[in-house]
Amino acid sequence: MVIQHFCIVIIDCKNKKYRNKIEEFYAYYLIFFDISALIHLIYEWQIEQKNIFLQLQKYKINNTIENFSFIFTIKLKMKTIIDYGFVAHLREAIAINKSRYFVYSKVSGGKSRYISALLILVEIFALPIAFIFDKRAKKFNKKGIPIIVNDFVTMNNISTPHTLLKFTNRVQSADILEFSKSIKMFRTQISEYLKVKNLKMIVQLATLFLTYILDTETKLQTNFAMTKHIVESLLLIASNGAKYAHQSAGASFSITSDLIKLHLMTLFFAPSFDTEAQKLHSRGVGIVVNDLPAVHIHSQTV
Repeated sequence: MVIQHFCIVIIDCKNKKYRNKIEEFYAYYLIFFDISALIHLIYEWQIEQKNIFLQLQKYKINNTIENFSFIFTIKLKMKTIIDYGFVAHLREAIAINKSRYFVYSKVSGGKSRYISALLILVEIFALPIAFIFDKRAKKFNKKGIPIIVNDFVTMNNISTPHTLLKFTNRVQSADILEFSKSIKMFRTQISEYLKVKNLKMIVQLATLFLTYILDTETKLQTNFAMTKHIVESLLLIASNGAKYAHQSAGASFSITSDLIKLHLMTLFFAPSFDTEAQKLHSRGVGIVVNDLPAVHIHSQTV
């Protein structure tokens, strides 16, 4: 066992609105994952070239956060043999978002810090869950069934942080309300098909919904990059899952089903990420859009 130490980016807490959002987000994940023992608040920091001086203090969710900047850090105990699949995908994403944090911050005048921090926090908090999925998939992987391993794409094909955006508009409240209602309906329908183990209908529905997202982006000249990425990923998982279920005589379906459910939960938060990112897109900052890999779904019989 080793300790994987992730030092997460600086979050500017002088803005009360952002501070409250961070506290709510933080509280939700403390309750949902029950990993408060893993979380610390770094309340003093300074950067001198590449050397970072840190002081740690245990953080309780009901503490009052004063007007200072802070860094989150998480220490996770994890077996080093897990170097593939979900965990590997998240590690790549964390590394990329950390490396681009100051790039976007410089271009945006610091306005990108909030969403960069949230992105990395989500990825960090998902690591224990990802580890469990990788471990569950191992027995199938040994039999030549690449569940989880082939359900996540590499981050190698992402755009550079300075790639120009095709769309830069911010959505109006009425449009985001309509979009959110569509997502809610999509999540409900996918859940119903999961109950009857109908991956074929999930693939068809996800394909249609992906087309709807693309059409909406073009119509509004805006980006729903995070939402689109999650639906693309869900589509890949459902498409692969049907094949894996056939190869395993149905034994692998529970993993595919749980992974789809996790994506549906994440889809609940995705529009919030997208609308925050759109504020920066209007300033020419390509955050989120340029940080996500394309997910190519190969045609196959389901």
